[in-house]
Amino acid sequence: MQFATMLKQRRTELQMTQQEMADQLFVTRQTVSRWENNLSYPNLDTLVEISNLLNLSLDSLLKGEVDVVSKISSDVRAKGGRYKKYALIVTSILALIVTALLLLSYGRATQNQLIDRINIFGYSSGIWSLTY
Repeated sequence: MQFATMLKQRRTELQMTQQEMADQLFVTRQTVSRWENNLSYPNLDTLVEISNLLNLSLDSLLKGEVDVVSKISSDVRAKGGRYKKYALIVTSILALIVTALLLLSYGRATQNQLIDRINIFGYSSGIWSLTY
């Protein structure tokens, strides 16, 4: 039996509306509708909650249709790749900021005019001058 058919059949057997199911799973009613119409699949965490809510084994939910397992696997891999990309971007930005601060600190410490010219933290004259 397909996942969508099994989900809808069991929900109606328990006399539960889509909204009631959605509220208990912390998703929208439209999400439950998409699952029941075979337009999308829940993630693994939600699948465990569905299993508990509907008193169905995970085995029956997952083995009912091979597409469910492959779709969930591809979703997990896609999220992992996305998080790695974001982590790389954030790390790169932080590395650039640290490098710029170190370069400006070096220019200030050695009184290097070329570096000190772009140093926004301490001009040698004007309103930004610092006294030690």
